[in-house]
Amino acid sequence: MRKLSVWDYLAWGSLLILLAWALGKSFGFIHSPIWVEMVPAFTGVGAAATILVKLGKYRNILMTLNSEFKDIKKDLKEIHKNASCLRGKCTDS
Repeated sequence: MRKLSVWDYLAWGSLLILLAWALGKSFGFIHSPIWVEMVPAFTGVGAAATILVKLGKYRNILMTLNSEFKDIKKDLKEIHKNASCLRGKCTDS
């Protein structure tokens, strides 16, 4: 099992707070001042920040994979060239 980061806890906490607020509000348990009415906005900002951080990490992973695939492509071209030379079809280019 992988270790959860601070951002994971922030995302789950935001969603749980939003769920508790929505349930409490819909059942009439919450009669709140205006700053509490802003709970969905606050939790939405927390969830959005988490999503952006996660997307940034996935972007870095994809960029790394892209560079690795470019290296593999170069290596395959070199292998193809060497295999052609072994078959006697060398080209010096």
